[in-house]
Amino acid sequence: MLLEKCLGPLLGESLLYLSDGRGDHIHFSIPTRPEYREQHLVVIVAILNNFLTAHPSSDKRTVYPGAHFFRNFPTNTVRYNLHKLNLEYPALIDLQYFISNDIINTLGTDIIDEDNLSTFFIYALMNVICVYYPDLSVAALKVSNLVDITHDDHENIFEENEEGLLGICDDVWDDVEARARWARVVGDAYQFEAFMPIFLRLLAIHLGIGHDSKRIYPLLVAVWKTLNNRARIIDL
Repeated sequence: MLLEKCLGPLLGESLLYLSDGRGDHIHFSIPTRPEYREQHLVVIVAILNNFLTAHPSSDKRTVYPGAHFFRNFPTNTVRYNLHKLNLEYPALIDLQYFISNDIINTLGTDIIDEDNLSTFFIYALMNVICVYYPDLSVAALKVSNLVDITHDDHENIFEENEEGLLGICDDVWDDVEARARWARVVGDAYQFEAFMPIFLRLLAIHLGIGHDSKRIYPLLVAVWKTLNNRARIIDL
């Protein structure tokens, strides 16, 4: 609810990151003119505090020692000026705005759990692949260059979710409007092989799974297997 009802209308063009560091929380950065910074900060903090008071989240049981050195932030609180914005890829700022907005629009009414994060990741990844290679057979071939198909010691996401993944593939390849929206922010500045590691990193950071490569690679393999299987079915 916080994403859809509060942050969505409030943030506009901003960078949003989901995170579980120091407890589940949302980290966002809003561009503003220096002379209006303090004024905007007071208004935004007040809106967020009012929303959290009216719609509080329940405390999540914390197990110590945890994965992070510092203790979790208190539940239903607002913290600010904790991070300095450091864009690794400033030329891709529009793409990051787009990912942030898509997270709000797609996950705004959902409980944010591992399944929803993985589904968002797969939809986004397939959309970008489709922008580069609308032909499924070519897409499957190109993505195969990004995975190590000689090792199968990763989680078998495709085998356990084949029907759902093929359905996502069909959705993406049939949705011309979504492909056009992604195409506008992906652009043509990068070759596919050079762009994909950057995109995977940015996507994982915004979804709060950037620290866990063991979650990212199996999803990439699942996407490749999905494309490969769908292309074979079409070729038959």
